[in-house]
Amino acid sequence: MTNLRNRIAGIIAITAVSLGLGMAGASAAPTPAADPPAGSAVAEDSMIGPANSTPATVEEVRSHVSLEDMAQQGFSLKNIQKYYPKASQLDIVQANKNANAIKIKKKDKLNPLIQPMISVANCYMSTEFYGVVRVDGSQTCFAYAGTYNGLYLTMAKWLCPGNNMGRALYSDIYNNFYWSPWRGPVNPLTYCYGFTANVTVQSVQIA
Repeated sequence: MTNLRNRIAGIIAITAVSLGLGMAGASAAPTPAADPPAGSAVAEDSMIGPANSTPATVEEVRSHVSLEDMAQQGFSLKNIQKYYPKASQLDIVQANKNANAIKIKKKDKLNPLIQPMISVANCYMSTEFYGVVRVDGSQTCFAYAGTYNGLYLTMAKWLCPGNNMGRALYSDIYNNFYWSPWRGPVNPLTYCYGFTANVTVQSVQIA
C-alpha cells in the first residue's frame, strides 16, 4: 500500500480521513486535535461556512454552473430562475431527458478548462494535489492552476489544499452559492479544512 493519504480536517476536534489504496469509501477515524498549518502570517479558521465564505454573484454562478447542471441536480424552477430568468419547466424536462446531449452542450458552453493546465489527478499519487473529500472518505483531486467546472461533488465535507492555493464554489441545501476562502498551501500537506455542513462542490479554482 503506497502513498496512504491522511488528510486532517477541523470540526471541533479535528478528524482524519484515511484512505487505503483502491478503497473509495473508507470511513473517517477520530484523531487528537492538530495545530493550524504552519508558516501562515494570519491565523486561518479551520472551518468553512457562510460566515467566512463569499456569496457568489449571479454572473459568477452562470459562468460556472449551467442551466442544464442545475436541472440535473434537481434545482426547482424558482431557484433556477434566480440565475436563468428565462428558463421554463420545459427546459428542465428537456435537460433531464437528454443527458448525453447536455454534456456536449455544457462543454461547448462553459469550457470546463478555463486555464487548460488544470486536470483531475490521482489522489493516491501525492498529497500535494488539491482535494475535495466527501463524508464517505472518497476524494476528487486536481493538479495545476486553473478552474474546473461541472463537478457536482455532493456530500463534500473537507477541502484539502495540499501544495496549492485554491478555493471552491459550493452550494448549500438551500441552493445558495458561495466561494470558499482561498486556502493553502498547507503544512503539513495532509491538513484539511472542514465545511460546517455537508455541501455540493460545483467548481474548483487553483491559483
